[in-house]
Amino acid sequence: MIEALFIIGLLGALMAFIGEFLGSLEAFPAICTGAALVPILFVSEYTRMLRAYDLQEIRRDPLPPERLYWSFRGPALRLRTLGLIPISVVAWACAIGFPAASRLDRTSAIGWAATALAIAGTARMLAGTMVYFRGAQWFDPMSPALIGSYRRMMYWLSEDAEFLGRGQLKQPNEKERAVY
Repeated sequence: MIEALFIIGLLGALMAFIGEFLGSLEAFPAICTGAALVPILFVSEYTRMLRAYDLQEIRRDPLPPERLYWSFRGPALRLRTLGLIPISVVAWACAIGFPAASRLDRTSAIGWAATALAIAGTARMLAGTMVYFRGAQWFDPMSPALIGSYRRMMYWLSEDAEFLGRGQLKQPNEKERAVY
């Protein structure tokens, strides 16, 4: 019980330290704006992309026609999402490096533009990632690579290898079974 209280206190102190650090930054308004707007833009972009990629409902039978063109749309969506990662990282770095303020000068204008680009890029990147995972898991349960390899490892460890088309891993031994 004391260990749990210690861990909770340690996490609380860490959160207070991070909060004080973020509050001392000149770019704190940009960070607060991003924390408020990224989830809102993420939800709207996610629903828009689900409609655009025809992934609103999950159907198993019969094979949906979307399956035929996911092999073209999936990699394009993945590349677009991966391309947004450096854009959002550089935009957040510019938003922190050129803090946005209420005055109208060059540094503040660059900061507000970088903040807007960072918020839009982060929301689109997160939405694209979630749509890609949803589509890839819908059409091929063993992809994307990280999730698919984890699932394959779990099936292999659980000896449910018929699912992977390899048959049973262990053949039952008659002598071990006849002991009792």
